[in-house]
Amino acid sequence: LEIEPFPAKKAYGETDKTWLRIYALKLEPGAYLVTGGAIKLTKSMNQRDHTKAEIGKIDRCKTFLKEQGVGDFDGILELSLE
Repeated sequence: LEIEPFPAKKAYGETDKTWLRIYALKLEPGAYLVTGGAIKLTKSMNQRDHTKAEIGKIDRCKTFLKEQGVGDFDGILELSLE
């Protein structure tokens, strides 16, 4: 059984919905790699250019990390030391 690194997840505020969106890849429990952020003003993230750009950025980052063989927080540290 192979577990896919960086699963797609959504996080929500503890009480109220918020317009602020932080885009990040989950490396492991409690460890995230932030790739960007945006203010969401529409129901769907694909309706505005600035949120589409953030989705593209997170996808490119995920692809790059997979190509480098990075699958967890330690892999990020090793990559940054090269």
